[in-house]
Amino acid sequence: MNLISNKSSDPKVLVLGSNRGNWHSSEKIQFAESTSGIESWAYAFNGSHYYSLSANKKLISMCDIIIANSNQGKNLKHLLKLAESRPANVKWVTLIEGSAEDYLKPMSFIRELFDSSDLINCINLGTLSFFRAMTSSKVEYIGIPYPVEYVARQSIPFESRKKEIFICPFLTTRCHDYFAASNLGLKMFGFEERLHRKITNLPKLLMKYGSINPNFKINKALDFYRDNNLSIFQSKTTENYYKFVGNAYFWLNLDNRWTWARYVLDAAALRIPIITTSSTSHAVELFPLTCLDDEFDIEKAEDLGRRLIQDFDFYKQVADVPLSKLEYLKAENMKKKLLDLL
Repeated sequence: MNLISNKSSDPKVLVLGSNRGNWHSSEKIQFAESTSGIESWAYAFNGSHYYSLSANKKLISMCDIIIANSNQGKNLKHLLKLAESRPANVKWVTLIEGSAEDYLKPMSFIRELFDSSDLINCINLGTLSFFRAMTSSKVEYIGIPYPVEYVARQSIPFESRKKEIFICPFLTTRCHDYFAASNLGLKMFGFEERLHRKITNLPKLLMKYGSINPNFKINKALDFYRDNNLSIFQSKTTENYYKFVGNAYFWLNLDNRWTWARYVLDAAALRIPIITTSSTSHAVELFPLTCLDDEFDIEKAEDLGRRLIQDFDFYKQVADVPLSKLEYLKAENMKKKLLDLL
């Protein structure tokens, strides 16, 4: 594994995540422009990504900065050992991943990992105070680099969009988004994932779902909603996703999580109105006119949906998010912010 940066001025950065696969950014350069997950930190620094359990002390000692995803369950003990045994010159950044509610319950090793870090990257501004209370280490709101220009190029003119509503979350994860959309008189669509039937996955699938049918979740959603106005599709690859969802008239994302609001960022870059919640902290800044106080205000969501359908001036006002508001999310700006905080 080549950990050497392509730019001599760049530090050697290693991103540790829960996705399997060890690679240098130069080996997957075709995804550099479109990546929006934690792997985008590897591209920002011309660095590498490693599955966290594959990393060892020798690998860590070869780096200048480690960016470790905190949402890794059983892997946290291994991360803590690596953080505590790293050389003094190696900076450790713990990247908060998942929803802040997941951290309310006491978890083994998480406070020790925070305390062993040089910096905690908090991904939701509203949770900053909570995470600062958990540790004596520096905690700052930074987030994750986002491919602003790539997504913005996928935008479809207002007049060319279908009068359909995109329901953002996978349809078996929650149902209140659907209830807010179902009385608005438009066609709706959403996604559900297929089960991956690799031989090694079969026992796990049987234990978790009682089935190895690849369409198990799609069929479960179809059986629950039973609505001919709702189309349920298999989840798309990045290459196909933005053009598909960018064709919707507006989105519904009544998110109950305090997390990184990628749906909200996508909607802003695509210039599509999204009805969402204040817990997704980007929404307050980017979509103040269609931002709900909480995920249970179905009536207000319906009222906003009707106004978006009936009032084109309001629609354009909501959709016209200046791309300058997303400028800080570009890789070069996020990279500078993280380095300045270290």
